Amino acid sequence: DIPWRDDLFKGFHFYDISHSFEMNRHGFEVGIPKMENPWCIHDSGKYLDVEPFEKARTTFLEEYITENKEISKESRMDKDAYEGLYEQKNSDYFKGLNVKLFQKISPS
Repeated sequence: DIPWRDDLFKGFHFYDISHSFEMNRHGFEVGIPKMENPWCIHDSGKYLDVEPFEKARTTFLEEYITENKEISKESRMDKDAYEGLYEQKNSDYFKGLNVKLFQKISPS
C-alpha cells in the first residue's frame, strides 16, 4: 500500500494526482480508462478558494515536475488570472473539458 502524501497536501486539491505519481514512483503503472461521459465530477462547492489551490498546485509542481523547472515557473497563475477564468466560461483553459465550472459568488 502506498501512503497518501498528507505531509504535502492538507486538503483535497491534488491529493489524487499526487497519489498517481507516488504509485508511478514505486514502480506501478497508472491507468486511466477512456470515458465517453464523466463517471463523476469533482465539485468543491460554489466557489474555488484560490490560495489553497495555488499552494497545492505549486507544491505538486515542485515535488513531481522536477525534471523541467521551466514548467513550474511558467505555469503559475496569479489570483487575477483565476478570477478571469470565472468570467470566461468559454475560456481556452476549459475548451474540450467536460467539467462543471465553478461560479464566482458575489458577497451579499
